[in-house]
Amino acid sequence: MRTLFISILLLAPAGAQTLVAQYQAGSAGAPPVAPNPQSQGWTLTDPSNGAVVLTDLSRDGSTGLNAWVVDDQVTSGGGRAHYGQVFAQADLDQATDWGWEMAARLRLVQSSGLCVVMDFATGSSAANDRYLVWLEVQGADVLASNSLTGVSIVCPGAMNGAYHTFAVRKPSGAANTMAEFLFDGAVVGSWPSSSSGAGAPAGGMNWGSGSSGGTATANWNQVTFEKGTDVIQLGTAYCLSANVNSSGQSGQIQAIGNPFAGAGLLSLLADQLPANEFGYFILGNAQSFIPSPGGSQGNLCVAGNLGRFVSQAASTGTGGTLEIVVDTSALPTWRRSPLFPGRTWNFQAWYTDSNPGPTSNFTDAVSVTFL
Repeated sequence: MRTLFISILLLAPAGAQTLVAQYQAGSAGAPPVAPNPQSQGWTLTDPSNGAVVLTDLSRDGSTGLNAWVVDDQVTSGGGRAHYGQVFAQADLDQATDWGWEMAARLRLVQSSGLCVVMDFATGSSAANDRYLVWLEVQGADVLASNSLTGVSIVCPGAMNGAYHTFAVRKPSGAANTMAEFLFDGAVVGSWPSSSSGAGAPAGGMNWGSGSSGGTATANWNQVTFEKGTDVIQLGTAYCLSANVNSSGQSGQIQAIGNPFAGAGLLSLLADQLPANEFGYFILGNAQSFIPSPGGSQGNLCVAGNLGRFVSQAASTGTGGTLEIVVDTSALPTWRRSPLFPGRTWNFQAWYTDSNPGPTSNFTDAVSVTFL
């Protein structure tokens, strides 16, 4: 039996964390040479006009890891070079509501002043939030700091020649702007946001050397930005005996997001569907069990105030899946009402199939009471 429960303490479901951007240098021999970040979707900004050395190191000594070296020994004003990506607005919205994590696995070789940087901002205006991280050598340790907020955290033993992971993670909720700093996977302190500005990423992430005037050499093995670090599965599954489709499986539905109605985002996912068919999600405020409605091979399990997400209908693709983000301010029901606390909604997916001839089917269903 597959039963899901509403709880803000549940861990994110498998696959809920989604990569928005990544640089991966790999390990010795895989690949033979660390790729240029530009080949993995990163844009280079280089006001140093080539004075900052940007090259691969394959492999980095005894570590067994490949690295992309950002060697900034430029002391003149503006001498810097960094890589960046601007994220789609949908990714920024979902990251803000569902949580995100920005992380870098690197080896800091040496530094003088502020130079090594990773930086995420939801935009470059004062109304946007910015999470800036400077990394610098402090004896046997590395000091992580944000010059805009005054926060500083010591990462003990991080100058031991090994690679270490430095990360900032924000939990879900648009109103919650306080993040946390992690060193090698352990939370070591809070990381507040600052108001953004003209020098910040324009809704995305930068990494490399910054414009503070310091100098440093850092070997970067991996950089990631993930959304959905605080996503949970919602509700209780019912109508569990969904009829088998032509894939040989029964279609399943999940509701993923935040149980609070005011959180503003909810996703519906359906899988184990036949490939390259057509489908959409439906909802109702009551439950039913109607076998073979309209000649379908499946069972209709929602009733009451019904709605269909027909404007978000899509192909199941080669993977046999459907996924939508729900506009919780206007559900596709009569009068397009929003989600309200204390209300229960039931969700199901309908899809076409050929089993053996043209027909349709339904997934099981999930019932969610919003808080």
